[in-house]
Order: sequence, then C-alpha cells, then structure tokens
Amino acid sequence: ILYLDKVPEPETVASHMYRMAVLAMSLEGQIEGLDIVHTVMMSLVHDLAEAIVGDITPHCGVSDEEKYDQESKAGKANAIISRTWHREVIWLAMQKIASFVPVSSVGDQWIELWREYENQETLEAKVVKHLDKFDMVVQAFDYERKYGKNGHFSSS
Repeated sequence: ILYLDKVPEPETVASHMYRMAVLAMSLEGQIEGLDIVHTVMMSLVHDLAEAIVGDITPHCGVSDEEKYDQESKAGKANAIISRTWHREVIWLAMQKIASFVPVSSVGDQWIELWREYENQETLEAKVVKHLDKFDMVVQAFDYERKYGKNGHFSSS
C-alpha cells in the first residue's frame, strides 16, 4: 500500500482540487444533463476542509472493511461514532474556512456545495466522486512511477 507519509512530495489539497476542476471541465458535452460550472465549483470545494484537518484516508482507520467489521463484531454504535466524529470534524473545518470569506453568501455557497457532495444525491456530486477516485488512481500511479514504489492503492 502506498502511504503518503512515505512520499517525499505528496500533492497538496490545492493541487488535487485544481486537477479535479480541470478533469471536470474536460467533461463538457460528455454527460447529458451535467452542469459543468456547478461540477467545477464542487470540485474546487469538495476537499477544502482537508486544508485544516488533513486527508483522512482508509489508512487512517476508516476503511470500508473496518467499518463492516466494527458493525458486525462490536455493534453499530462504535462504527457510527467513528463515522460521526469524522464527519463532524470535516463539518467544523468547512464552517471555519467559509467564515474566512468576506462575502458570507460565497461561504454559504461553499458549504452547500460540500453538503451536496457529501450527500451524493445529484448527478454533479456523483461525477465529482468518480473524478475524485480517478484522480486518486492517477496520483498513486504517479507516485509509484516517480518514487519507485510498487504497491496497490485503495480509497474509501
């Protein structure tokens, strides 16, 4: 498994979100009903909270397998607390970042875009989620190529 702490120059949150926005722009006219501007905007804020809390990956103890094990063996309460804590930390970070924006309506828009992404109920949110996973694969491949790391990678 390729761990970011073993990569000399891991990507920044900003570079990840920029690449996501460029990927989103490349979808213009490719998916019927997709609002490209909305998708680009969501790409630019979907991981904004990670600028404060850092990237929480499956290697941080929140993998799908562990969630399943916790729910099966220890009962649902333990797994729910873990997921709730993670979501609460991200929510607080998003609120903090939005509060830095001088125009509150812009900060509110960022929060709404983030909520939409988290809820995964719109076409744009689902497309951004797929782009996020695609970008993770491309980035992991790049790390393996650049730093000679041979391994596999996974995402939540």
